[in-house]
Amino acid sequence: MIRDTSCACAVAARGAAVAALCVACGASKPPAAADESVARDSSTQGDSTIAPATGALPDGSTPKVEGGAADGAADGGADSAADGAMDAAADVLLPLAAAECPEGYAWMNGRAWAFDAIGRFGGVAASGSTIAWTQTTGDVLTADRMSELADFMQPLVAPPSSDPIMPNGRVALDSSGNLLLAIDASGAGFVVWQRSARGEAWTQSPASAFDQMLAPDAGPGATFSEPAFGSSGDTFFYLLTSPGADAGADEAGADAAVPVPPPVLYESRRNAATGSWGPGVPITNQQLRSLDAAHRRRPTGASSDDRTLFFFDEATQTQRAGWRNDPSSPFIHFEDVPGAPEAAPNTGCSLLYFRSVNPEAGTEGVGTAY
Repeated sequence: MIRDTSCACAVAARGAAVAALCVACGASKPPAAADESVARDSSTQGDSTIAPATGALPDGSTPKVEGGAADGAADGGADSAADGAMDAAADVLLPLAAAECPEGYAWMNGRAWAFDAIGRFGGVAASGSTIAWTQTTGDVLTADRMSELADFMQPLVAPPSSDPIMPNGRVALDSSGNLLLAIDASGAGFVVWQRSARGEAWTQSPASAFDQMLAPDAGPGATFSEPAFGSSGDTFFYLLTSPGADAGADEAGADAAVPVPPPVLYESRRNAATGSWGPGVPITNQQLRSLDAAHRRRPTGASSDDRTLFFFDEATQTQRAGWRNDPSSPFIHFEDVPGAPEAAPNTGCSLLYFRSVNPEAGTEGVGTAY
């Protein structure tokens, strides 16, 4: 598979600013070589490897940390002139072409930002300009920046929801970076926040527009979890757990309870013409089936061409990725993406964003791999 390296470099009028942005979106990154020796089944192990996120830059130096954000270029190689060029065009977020994520790519550790008390990482905007997470307290936070070469600004806290959100649940950030979605405490509905533009305050919005995403076979007592938007803005993944049921009395008159079945991964797609979301459809790959409630395969992000799904396998405690030939096809190839829990890609799939830990400082945060 060959990476789309068109990036924003085709817009030559942006000059140095575009040159700097192209470093961030991977235009100089060579395509990964196909590994024909890798078996395409549930035992596939990719050759990807990511060094532990220590906050160090790729050259081994340690970035300066101020206010929870590490200084320096996101790719570890852009110089101050490029940073200045990006600052001059800070409010111009150039669109990136949709790109596939390459198979067999050896992701390398890039950079880490420290945000204390992270509970769950909630994803990244397609442009890389916004990230979201929940704290261990249950608060929902986001951080914005002007470009993928800039530092993140001080986090913004979403206002408390009128409906409490699911404890230890994940918040999902959509591709625009201006919509947040969480599951309520009952597990039966959505909590939504929106804002008009990057950097603006969040406000809670009605969730009714998203109810149609729920699976039509979700009966009474079904619960939802692990929401995740794809980078294209047209895909939405979640887990659906059906309730256990009373099987009725057996011949001896004793009740026999049916255990709660494992969660099932669903995908909902947005109609580009109408903007409406379709009902969720189950994904039946064996490699994506949860074993039980404690050993789930939970979605964390998807590529902008909707052909690559990133998910965390709780059974092996490993981040993985699956590929399909097109958005309507089943996933046919799977690889490990070790060292990048809860990974989600930007539009060009030039950077993976994931939950990281600085072992020296003991702080938790968000890291990138390139």
